[in-house]
Amino acid sequence: MAKVVVMPKLGLTMVEGKVAKWHKEEGEEVKKGETLLDVETDKLTNQIEADTDGILRKIFVQRGDKAPVSSKIAIIAAADEDISEYLDDDVVEEVSSEAEVQSETKTSEKVVAKKQSGYIRATPYAKKIAAEKGLDLSQIGGTGEEGRIIAKNVLEFEADNKVKISPTAKKMAEDKGVDISQIDATGRIMKQDILDALSMTDYASGDEE
Repeated sequence: MAKVVVMPKLGLTMVEGKVAKWHKEEGEEVKKGETLLDVETDKLTNQIEADTDGILRKIFVQRGDKAPVSSKIAIIAAADEDISEYLDDDVVEEVSSEAEVQSETKTSEKVVAKKQSGYIRATPYAKKIAAEKGLDLSQIGGTGEEGRIIAKNVLEFEADNKVKISPTAKKMAEDKGVDISQIDATGRIMKQDILDALSMTDYASGDEE
């Protein structure tokens, strides 16, 4: 089901917000927990994370534009979902356009999280995912504002460090009680790697007898 993204209320006195930056373009895939956009108020800039998976089908409020709190600023939906009912112009109220958007090409580089008095800059959702998966945030690079760790960084770190193993090898390892984290394999762990590990275990057991 389509998700309407609205301008969030980031303070008791906030009545409108300015889109400082979109981190995704129309047509791009969005994952829950990824930074979707930056919203600027008269006090500070906040990173807003997506709260659902899908495709960023439509952006109503462009970079540099302002919109009232709770007004529609984007639509996230499945690629083949009909979103025509969400495209009515009268639903969207853009307050003003401050500047013409200029093209900007910038490569986002991961910044290693810095500990300051034991504190690591990370979004609450990123911390939650890391805790659930038992990951050390200090080992994860952040691409958020000032190197802040976002959920996407945690998920990418997990994927990059996840042991890759074929289904057959995985089943064999489970059946034989082989610890795949101890297998030194080049690339994906295959059935032969499990057999080699078993033969080494049998050899070691024979030496001890």
